[in-house]
Amino acid sequence: MSDTNIIFRVNDIESVPATAFTVLVNRKQVQACAGETVLNLLFALDMRSISTINCGQQVGAYCGMGVCFSCTVCIDGIENQRACQRMVKEGMNIQTHCNRLCEAEIRSGLA
Repeated sequence: MSDTNIIFRVNDIESVPATAFTVLVNRKQVQACAGETVLNLLFALDMRSISTINCGQQVGAYCGMGVCFSCTVCIDGIENQRACQRMVKEGMNIQTHCNRLCEAEIRSGLA
C-alpha cells in the first residue's frame, strides 16, 4: 500500500517495538502493539475526536475506563464497542465516527 493508506503514530512515549503488528483504522494501516487498548492506539495516532453521537456531535473519550461510553467505535463490523475496554489484535478493523443508530432501530421504534 502507498503512504496515503498508512497512518503514523505520533504520540508514543516509547518507540514501537519490532513485535508490532498491523491493524486498520478508518481503512488505513497502523502499527499496533500487543497489550494496548484501541483507545491508546487512537491517542497514539493523535485522534481525539473518536465518535459521533446520534445528533451529529463529535465526542472523544471521557473516563477512559468503560463507564461513560464516549469512546465507542466499530470493531470488526460490530458497532458501539468501547475503545478503552478492547485490546488491539492483529488484523483488527477499527472505524471511528460510525456509531449512529441503524435504520432498522429507528423504524422499529427501539431508538
